[in-house]
Amino acid sequence: KMADMFMPRKNVMNSIEQLKKIFEDKLYIEDKKIDSDGNIISVIHKRNAPLIITDDVKNSNLYNILPRQYFELMSYANGLELYNYDGIDGLCILGIDDVEKYTSYAKNTFEADWDDNIFIIGKILGEDSYIGYRCSMEIDQILDCYFEVLPEDWEIIDNGLDTFLTRFIVGKGKKFWIE
Repeated sequence: KMADMFMPRKNVMNSIEQLKKIFEDKLYIEDKKIDSDGNIISVIHKRNAPLIITDDVKNSNLYNILPRQYFELMSYANGLELYNYDGIDGLCILGIDDVEKYTSYAKNTFEADWDDNIFIIGKILGEDSYIGYRCSMEIDQILDCYFEVLPEDWEIIDNGLDTFLTRFIVGKGKKFWIE
């Protein structure tokens, strides 16, 4: 039926569908993309094995704080790198263990200026810049965490992990929030 084409499929994040197209069933893919100067460059996509959502995971602090979308993504890959160009460009979405490590690093860096509602969930490869998630009652926010400025001044990139990641993948690794 024609109408079914427009019905969203339940519970599958668009970004995960996009990732499945990139990776097929592999954990490591070499790919090509056009850089900002119009040159064709080789990039790498890699993903870790999926996170198994055990009772231990469900009982962890992060499981009750981070968005469901994050854990849905981790159930596909517990950490991944997209459009990695020689470690100087690309995006890393942190696995669950690294979220705690990087968030703790940020908290120690900013001390009194830190916002406890922010969790570092990604890293921009080759830069001292991170992707944060701010949980609030009103709306989930994905943040551009540039460590040269205070957390209160970090820009909101998007209102959800799925839309952020989808935009990044569809844009073939373009950092749409700074260009």
